[in-house]
Amino acid sequence: MKSSILFIFGLFLFTFAFVACEKESFYTGNDAKLEFSKDTLRFDTVFTAVGSATRSFKILNPYDKTLIVNKIFLEKGEQSIFNLNIDGVSGDSQTSIEIPANDSIYVFAEVTINPNDQNNPFILNENIVFETNGVVQKVVLEAWGQNANYIPNKDFKGKIALIDADQTWNDPKPYVIYGTLVIDNAKLTLPAGTRVYVHGGLVKGETEKKEKYVFNDGRIYVINGGSIDAQGTKSKPVLIGGDRLEKDFENTPAQWNLMYFGTGCSANFTYTTVKNSRLGVYADSLAVLDFKYSKIYNTAGPAIYARQAEVTLDNCLMYNNGASSLFLEQGGNTSLTYCTLANYGNNASSLYVSNTFCKRQDDKGNCVQRINFPLNFNAQNCIVASSQRDALDIGQSKDAAMDYAFDHCVLNVEKILEPKNFPDFLTKNCKNCFNFKNSDRLFKSKDYDNYKLDTLSVAEMKAIPLPNFNFDLDGTPRDAQKPDIGAYEYKPK
Repeated sequence: MKSSILFIFGLFLFTFAFVACEKESFYTGNDAKLEFSKDTLRFDTVFTAVGSATRSFKILNPYDKTLIVNKIFLEKGEQSIFNLNIDGVSGDSQTSIEIPANDSIYVFAEVTINPNDQNNPFILNENIVFETNGVVQKVVLEAWGQNANYIPNKDFKGKIALIDADQTWNDPKPYVIYGTLVIDNAKLTLPAGTRVYVHGGLVKGETEKKEKYVFNDGRIYVINGGSIDAQGTKSKPVLIGGDRLEKDFENTPAQWNLMYFGTGCSANFTYTTVKNSRLGVYADSLAVLDFKYSKIYNTAGPAIYARQAEVTLDNCLMYNNGASSLFLEQGGNTSLTYCTLANYGNNASSLYVSNTFCKRQDDKGNCVQRINFPLNFNAQNCIVASSQRDALDIGQSKDAAMDYAFDHCVLNVEKILEPKNFPDFLTKNCKNCFNFKNSDRLFKSKDYDNYKLDTLSVAEMKAIPLPNFNFDLDGTPRDAQKPDIGAYEYKPK
């Protein structure tokens, strides 16, 4: 009897040990991937007072064996504004979390927001990082850092918001465009003091040859005869820029994509600042742009790219542009008066004018199909300056008319004057102009983006007086007899 009991007891221990071993069977493959009920956890509450919100999602183990998540943590660590609770345990960084076979656990995330904290970005992003058998995965946390008008709402990342009837954005709170805004056969009016922040949507992708980044958000499209009317004043300018307000992003280009004006569309910008985009303004054929007392800067590409469009710039400043500040292609009609184009620190000119456009290239990069259209360009009392030997670049086709004229302008040109290019430029196309050298005094400090005139600037007292141009970009009165060239009139201390 005793031996029988011992046998049964031994069999029980063996069975228990076998089952225990089965329970301790873990999936250890380096292809281990968790599944998530959400890839982005949005805190879609727009706070109007200091408050907290909690959201949750599930982590699923799709395998027939227990999976150990080696580590779960918040990417920003102690600097994070979020708090985590993982499977009932609080802690923003946890290790060795077990998920049984074909089972799941919950993750809760909490955020506390002060909507009146002007140091907050409008949209707060962070990743929860998951490390499993060497595989790294992420879930995005997304919250709203300030009380603002989110256009159209916070669920439009990667989507299109449509304006198809006239609107005026006159709320004192800023407007944050989240997704792509399309203005279709309608007029958007931006009264003095309006602040528009565009949330970029840079997505990592690949081509056949190399990795690239593509914008799927951060765009303003004006189509089918639509228009934007920005009515800024000197004391209350209109601002259109990226939504990252931290100091580290103050001068960072390519935070959002562009403003695009399609065929027949129009824009009137007065005392308006456009900054920190990939491309400032794109004007397609027959679009009409009118900028007065405005600035476009910190762009990864041109401040303005216009193709067979009509562009008028008065008392405007463009600088820190990754390509030519003003890029005019395939002709059109353009007029510049009292403008400063200052493009330093790159390999681009400040101004490109052309009456042609390459529509198609062959495999070797040679243009095999061109579109030509007449160009009419006129600049008066303007500064066109760059760190290159030529601040001006010209692309000319003999198959279309090209009339370009500079009058009382300051610019730097060198290679353009060579016999094979445009040797008579300074006598034929640039009358009463001053071709300055790098040794000449021009701006107060281009290193600090101060494009007001230096005390001994070569642009002083060289402009021609023009009616209805009595004040500069800063509101300083222009000398009635001998005004200064460029967007700024020199003002003695």
